Amino acid sequence: MSREKLELVEVSPRDGLQNEPDIVSTENKLALIDHITRAGFRRVEAGSFVNPKKVPQMADGDAIFAGVPKRDDVTYIALALNLRGVQRALAAGAKEINYVFCASDGFSIRNNGGTVEETFGVWPDVVATAKAGGARISATVSRRMVSRSPGSRLENGSSISSTLGCGASARASAMRCC
Repeated sequence: MSREKLELVEVSPRDGLQNEPDIVSTENKLALIDHITRAGFRRVEAGSFVNPKKVPQMADGDAIFAGVPKRDDVTYIALALNLRGVQRALAAGAKEINYVFCASDGFSIRNNGGTVEETFGVWPDVVATAKAGGARISATVSRRMVSRSPGSRLENGSSISSTLGCGASARASAMRCC
C-alpha cells in the first residue's frame, strides 16, 4: 500500500505579515521564522520579492533570505509576481520560488502589474530563469474568495487561499472537492 505524503507550507512570515499596518522589523520576522522551524515546519514561505512601494512590509526580502539559518532540512520559499521578482529572489539565495498568477485581469493588473495573459506569457521565462538559478519553481492561482462564482469547485491539487484575508471558512469548505 502506498502512503501519500502531505507537506504543509507555513506562510505566516509572508502572508500573515504583509498587510500589517506597522512595519515588522527584519529581526522580528527572522525570530518568527526561527520559532516556526523549531515547531517542526520544514517548508516556510519566508518572504516575497514584490514592489516595495505596493507592499512595504515585504521590502526586506533580501535581508530575510540572508538572515535565515542555512539548514538542509528546511526549505525557505520566496514569493514572486513577475520575472523581476524571480530574479531578485534568486539573487537573494532563494532555492524555491512560488510564482503567483491571478484569476482575473482586474486583480492581476493590481497585484501583478499585468493582465492574466501577460502574466502567463512570461511563465516560460520564469521557469527557465528559476531553473538556471538552481531553484525549484511552483505556481499558485490566486482568486479573491469574495468574488467567487456560485457553485465553483476546485479540482484535486488546487489550493484555497484568501488573498484579502477575509475569506470565510464556510465559503472555503463549500469550494472543496468531493
